Amino acid sequence: MALDRIKPLKIESTDSGGDEDDQYPTSLDPTEDHVECAGIVLDDPDQIDESTVITRVDADMLFKDGNNTDYVTLTQLLEGGITEDDHENFDTLVHEIAETAYEEITRVSGRVTSVIIWETVAKLKKVRETTITRTTGRVSLIVEEQYDAAGALKKTLTGTISRTGNRITSIDWVKA
Repeated sequence: MALDRIKPLKIESTDSGGDEDDQYPTSLDPTEDHVECAGIVLDDPDQIDESTVITRVDADMLFKDGNNTDYVTLTQLLEGGITEDDHENFDTLVHEIAETAYEEITRVSGRVTSVIIWETVAKLKKVRETTITRTTGRVSLIVEEQYDAAGALKKTLTGTISRTGNRITSIDWVKA
């Protein structure tokens, strides 16, 4: 695709930084001049629909596109653009796969009782902790604790195991 470059013409007065030569239309200098407008609509040859927009309301710069039809602010984009609740609803399997961390496993009488994921081998900040409780030798309760970026407890997920005979029939998970 060939890219056409355009340079808007400007007339700049001396009270806004121009000189005597700027009283006549001249080409905008991209290294020093700014374009002032209410917003920018970005289209392509196949879609001239004003669905991709950058604009401003008060102190907020706002963005939207064909996939995100509600405006979001620059602050929201820099913070990830989604709410904490939206993030929680994403498939988070990749989180555990993508982490670089140190894992500590604790056993009592040869059985795992906890697994702690630390940020580093220095064990200064927890990422996640799993505690396993046994009743009469069988796992009866699993508690998963997720920590935030500061290392403070963020969410707890508790799984209560039900059995029929020796077989697990269900795990009731409760988020707190």
